[in-house]
Amino acid sequence: MDQQLLTVREACRALAMSRTAIYTYLGRELPVVRFGRSVRIHRNDLVHFIDAQRQTFSNVESQPKVQDCDRPRRKARRGGSDGE
Repeated sequence: MDQQLLTVREACRALAMSRTAIYTYLGRELPVVRFGRSVRIHRNDLVHFIDAQRQTFSNVESQPKVQDCDRPRRKARRGGSDGE
């Protein structure tokens, strides 16, 4: 039987991501199947997740870029013995 449900470890290997990174998506953008405390990810859901994350080069280029000059700069703290 072809394995349809993957463990978190198997999904990590398939996506080349850490467990921590995978867990940030579980239950939100990546649907899960739970058996008690066991978490499984359906193979088709993993494929749909990958497709949803895909961006073409033209999409990335057309997105607005955040420029550092738009953000207010913090004053640098200076170390000293004047109690501040």
